[in-house]
Amino acid sequence: MTSPTRSTLPLTGAQTGIWFDEQLASGRLAYNMADYLDIRGPLDDRLLVEALTRVTDEAECTRARFSEADGLPVQRIEPLDGLPLRTVDLAGRRDPVGEALRLMDEDLHRPFDLLGGVLFRAVLFRVAADRSLLYLAMHHLLSDGYSRLAVYRRLSEVYGARAAGEPVADGALPGLELLLREEADYLGSAAVERDRAFWEGHLSGPAGPTSLAAGAPVPGTAFLRGSLALDTPTARALRAAARAAEVTWPTFAIAAAAAYTGKAAGLADVLLTLPMTARLTATARSVPGMVANYLPLPARVGPATTVGGLLRDTSRTLARSLRHQRYPADRIRRAIGLRADDRRPFGPFVNVLPQTPEFRLGPCEARLNNLSTGIVDDLMITVLDGPDDGVELHLNGNPALYGAQEVTDHLHRFGTFLRRLADADPDTPLGRLDLATDAERARLARAGTGPAGAPGGSVPQRVREFALRTPAALAVSDGRTAASYSSLVGWAD
Repeated sequence: MTSPTRSTLPLTGAQTGIWFDEQLASGRLAYNMADYLDIRGPLDDRLLVEALTRVTDEAECTRARFSEADGLPVQRIEPLDGLPLRTVDLAGRRDPVGEALRLMDEDLHRPFDLLGGVLFRAVLFRVAADRSLLYLAMHHLLSDGYSRLAVYRRLSEVYGARAAGEPVADGALPGLELLLREEADYLGSAAVERDRAFWEGHLSGPAGPTSLAAGAPVPGTAFLRGSLALDTPTARALRAAARAAEVTWPTFAIAAAAAYTGKAAGLADVLLTLPMTARLTATARSVPGMVANYLPLPARVGPATTVGGLLRDTSRTLARSLRHQRYPADRIRRAIGLRADDRRPFGPFVNVLPQTPEFRLGPCEARLNNLSTGIVDDLMITVLDGPDDGVELHLNGNPALYGAQEVTDHLHRFGTFLRRLADADPDTPLGRLDLATDAERARLARAGTGPAGAPGGSVPQRVREFALRTPAALAVSDGRTAASYSSLVGWAD
């Protein structure tokens, strides 16, 4: 049974930041998150509805309604007026999976009504007699990326018990008040001052907010997405390289992202933005809700830095940062001189999700596929476990700052750079590792060998074509002012 309506609750610090970001923006921001489960087997629609109803009853965040009281946002846990689940039968279409993915993408960009509305929705796409895709989308106000795994694990448990005709085992998801209480206890403790001292000292070096875009910061109202699957042998080689360096696979991926960012930006010191769970107890880690913190990771990635040194330093930096992960990011931003209206992230967002890609729904196998983990103000690199022990790379870019070809190029260069970092000797300086993909190397070799013939089109025409492909790429700079290709074309017009 759905729990009764409770009195109003405050928002967590993370929720409050999102709420005011949405309210102060000139347009709706891209805070929607979404996944889908690829389900193979004899799915029982009735049992699925029962299981989803049970899970949304337990996961209070899915039933949160938001409003304002005395100028401050509040949330109430309300009963759902029916499960927001639709069923769409695409089994007769020529490309049912492709059509389902198109409809998911369309829905992902559809805004939620933040004032009083239900902030999650689901669609069950029937694509074959024995295959369905369960799409789940929600606003970031409800949940962080870490919480979603708790929801899917519980859905697996409940459906499995129902399918077997057994009682659902204990293990109901705890309520939101636990997260709020732990956050309030922390903010009233001496740990806050210790964390402040750590972060201010930690960020006293030369690294500042880092971007690979030439343009000024722009709110993320949409995103461009590129995806790359690394096959099993490649993924195993990457994980083996991490083990050989005595670091975790997430540490290796984050270090690679830092080095890639530095080389692509031409900087010896960079900042990344890393999501932290901000949950230090086992109970808190079982509560679905939005408490994630987005904190800076400084990294020295100059050409003389060795591969082994990069990995060791990243491992140490991460370990220290994790001990201070609850300190509010907005206080860190103020401490390093970023104004409240400065939308620059600390650096490219790197999210290595602890994903369990396979679940069971009774007799059915279900594989989790991520579509979005939320807003992209600049660049976001997401690293996930893939099928058959592979690795998936997803790169999202703010279309106001990056063109579709730029996103694709960064994605493939990063995938190539991961392999080269794994193959390199620990004493190899980063300056010896190339960013260009094999295809780009081949094109450069052809361009530098023999006559290439006259280029097609006039110079203005070629500049316009390049601006269409990479609008945010740097065109001209006098050392004080920089202009992208899109700006250059705009001035010419």
